[in-house]
Amino acid sequence: MLTYYLHRDPDQWIEPDVYEPERFNPESKWSLTPSGTKRHPFAFAPFLGGKRICLGKTFAENEVKIILAMIITQLDF
Repeated sequence: MLTYYLHRDPDQWIEPDVYEPERFNPESKWSLTPSGTKRHPFAFAPFLGGKRICLGKTFAENEVKIILAMIITQLDF
């Protein structure tokens, strides 16, 4: 539920309740805050956590552990 409010913060978004794909074009006026500055890097976090966490994130973390273990077993110290 906090993601809903995070993505609709009136301090970070121009017209927060309007769907505007131009928000993610760095050359667009929609990519700035209402005061004209750059948005905070965490103003948009679609895969942050909770029920809708990115499935690829968990897969990639497990894959890194497996590959790292395989590489370490091949090394002689």
